[in-house]
Amino acid sequence: SNTENQVASEMRQLLDDELTRQQHQAQRRQSSRWRLATGLALLILVAAGVGWWWQHNTRPIAWVESVTGNPTLVRGKQSRQAHVGDPLRADDTLTTLPQDEVTVRYRDGSELRLSGDTNLQLLRGEASDGKRVAIAWGTVFAEVVKQPVGRQMQFLTPLSVATVRGTRLWISADAERTRLDVIEGVVDLQRIADEQAMPVKTREYALATSEAFVI
Repeated sequence: SNTENQVASEMRQLLDDELTRQQHQAQRRQSSRWRLATGLALLILVAAGVGWWWQHNTRPIAWVESVTGNPTLVRGKQSRQAHVGDPLRADDTLTTLPQDEVTVRYRDGSELRLSGDTNLQLLRGEASDGKRVAIAWGTVFAEVVKQPVGRQMQFLTPLSVATVRGTRLWISADAERTRLDVIEGVVDLQRIADEQAMPVKTREYALATSEAFVI
């Protein structure tokens, strides 16, 4: 009869409405779970990034091996006397007076010995970079163990950049000149002003000034 058909139609409509409602609820639950999973993934990435930054920027890259006199360690806005065993981080600066001397040792055994009246800063770099230091003035003896390919150690001065893979050398610098003496190995010395570069070999020395570049 018409009444039975109408009841059956209404029942089908109710069932269809309920099925549609349940499908919408399932979709909302799935969307909520996806947003939650995405949020958790982003949180993990942020935490990992913060952890990498903290480790990369706070862990020591070298240590003070020995001290003579009263050299100064500058970190940020704080300055104090350097002591044997002090951890050194990127951007730390060591300064010696004429009667001072300090030796810095890296994890791989490479060593830097700062003579009196020297200013040296350990520079910040990417994780894939090699060791880098800046000598504002003074004299440094370096014994650098063989470095990985593509991660050479660099000594920056006001006038030049010396790049080494493994060697022993003396380098002295100020605002007017850089002198490099290679005891053993090969060092590439580049003058910053014109990017002129040349290799300096065992028992050779090079002098770079604002006007000349000679071996």
